[in-house]
Amino acid sequence: MTRQREIPSILYRQPNYINMTFPILPGVPKIRVSGAARLNDAYGNVAGVGGGGALPMFEVLSGATFASPSVRSKKVPFEDTNRGVTRMIFDPDDFATPAQPPGTSYLPTDDQTLFIRIEAWNPALNAWAAAGPITIIPPYDFFTTKEPVFTVTGIAPDMALGAWPAGLPDFMPPTVMNFMLPAYSQTISIANLDAVGGDTLFVAFHPGMPPTVVRPDKDFGLTGSGVPEYFVGADNGNPWFTLRVAVVNSA
Repeated sequence: MTRQREIPSILYRQPNYINMTFPILPGVPKIRVSGAARLNDAYGNVAGVGGGGALPMFEVLSGATFASPSVRSKKVPFEDTNRGVTRMIFDPDDFATPAQPPGTSYLPTDDQTLFIRIEAWNPALNAWAAAGPITIIPPYDFFTTKEPVFTVTGIAPDMALGAWPAGLPDFMPPTVMNFMLPAYSQTISIANLDAVGGDTLFVAFHPGMPPTVVRPDKDFGLTGSGVPEYFVGADNGNPWFTLRVAVVNSA
């Protein structure tokens, strides 16, 4: 049995076309999708990361179907049911904005990687709830080989745990950088890019799990691993990290 997660499912990724669903949540009348072209910006200016924050793209009522202008104009058919889900069909080019320097967010074009987050509307507070995990959508032609390799580099949030080893958490706290790929991994490599003597990187691959440790200027790899989700943070600073993942193409 799996725990309930408020995360989207990417059903189809084709040129100028993303078909995505999100579960209907009790008491939530609508959701908002925001995005960014960089992992740090999608995470935002939190815990020392200094990202620009995800930019609003569109809103949709729970249980409804959203189609962006280009999708509507092409009258692209789809036969999937909306039972229990909210559906979003969109072309990233409908929302793309000019590229910006690091720390200032922008929305990428269809041929680039899109980092999205979803917020649920809270009627009691008359406000958007905190954004959920970052979902990463690769370019439209990413899944053209058996095991394409996904790469991303970012800044780990400072979880203010104190120096290693006393600061090792039992599980990753809310400030963790939580992101997901649209497919499971086959092979993973993650490196802590801080110099020797720098900050320790903590990484987990499932909510509620104690993290593994990547010391400064070190890396580690896994083979035969089925990982779609990542939780990344640091002990007492903001080290850069880089991730390489060979993902399983089930298409």
